[in-house]
Amino acid sequence: MRTGSILLAAAMLAVLSACGAGTGPGEGPSAVSDGDPDPATAGASGAIVVTVVDADGDPVEGAQVLPESLEDPDLLSGQMSRPTGADGRYEMEAAPGRYRVAVSFGASPASDPQEVDVAADATVEIMFELDA
Repeated sequence: MRTGSILLAAAMLAVLSACGAGTGPGEGPSAVSDGDPDPATAGASGAIVVTVVDADGDPVEGAQVLPESLEDPDLLSGQMSRPTGADGRYEMEAAPGRYRVAVSFGASPASDPQEVDVAADATVEIMFELDA
């Protein structure tokens, strides 16, 4: 029984050591890469700015913006159906790629979607006019 306890203790120490436990700050494994950032992906996001207006050109607050990545359906899972502000605008960061964006307001059906291409470090602006 004593041998089993010693082996268990040795195994636990090995696991803790591998995880960086018992080391000082800056020692042991890190979740942050110590390497230089890849210049090809540094600052690689762009933006989509959606503006929603009514038939008179006035901003529509509370219109729901429905973005969808055409390349990676999970990419925007946390940003689905976001409302426009008092200025009728909603801005979101987006990885480079192709997107489909639609808007809806109240009981009205979603607008016809618009497809846009987002490039790194670029902003794409989309305007939607809702019918009365």
